[in-house]
Amino acid sequence: MLSSTHTVSFARHAILCEQAAAMRTHENRLLEAGKPVDVHQMRVAIRRMRAAVDVFAPLLPAEKWLRQGLKRTARALAPVRDLDVLMERLQSLDFPLHDAIEELGSQRQAAYKAFQAYAASKKYRKFNKRFNGFLEQPAPEATLLLSHMVASSLYTRYEAIRAYETMLNDPEPETLHDLRIACKRLRYTLRFFDPVLGTRASAVRHLMRRTQDHLGALNDAHVGQEIVAQYIADPATRDRIAGQFKQQADTLIEEFPSLWAEIVSPQTRLKLALAVSVV
Repeated sequence: MLSSTHTVSFARHAILCEQAAAMRTHENRLLEAGKPVDVHQMRVAIRRMRAAVDVFAPLLPAEKWLRQGLKRTARALAPVRDLDVLMERLQSLDFPLHDAIEELGSQRQAAYKAFQAYAASKKYRKFNKRFNGFLEQPAPEATLLLSHMVASSLYTRYEAIRAYETMLNDPEPETLHDLRIACKRLRYTLRFFDPVLGTRASAVRHLMRRTQDHLGALNDAHVGQEIVAQYIADPATRDRIAGQFKQQADTLIEEFPSLWAEIVSPQTRLKLALAVSVV
């Protein structure tokens, strides 16, 4: 378990190894069964690995090939995940769409086979071999301790969230999507440092999770309006589905200001400060 007296290089190595183990577990399940939950968990594992790399980048710059390989893998999974989300959303609507869902299922199977081909490719095998070798290397010697960087890492990510305060009067979907990513980065960083911060950080982490879920549902509704045109041929059905997605998006936008007020409140800033104070 990490402690504040561990060096930054040791902490980075331990966190990257932990995230790599999660990636391997979910990748095996994904290639074996290919269920929507496996796709989602693999995407989450990749995002957490990328977040872990970013946390330590100011002090221990990440290799370019590592960033590129993780990004490439996430992109290979994106079409499968988009279709999973769209089918899940269609099944939640208040009118039957059996033919459309069946057609989407066929396209999803094709997207999944494309990912399987990517996972079996020489390029991906080469990346995995290099990645495993990188993780097997011992952590380099360093004098900087984890306690020296926790506060700056957390406050940098919280400040990145606060920077959206002047952009939320009438935000574009892309702005809210970027805000969601910023919240996700703070949440993951809190999670990485959980052994050091203890329970004091849990309230802020749960708030980031609620925000991420809310903005994620909003993003799905926006994306649903865009990609439904790619997969639903009948214009009347397509317009009806897009209308449902728009209604969902409008409701989520109306509900967001109260959540944002909690994020930027003095109470949340105090909770974050108390969490950092133990390091």
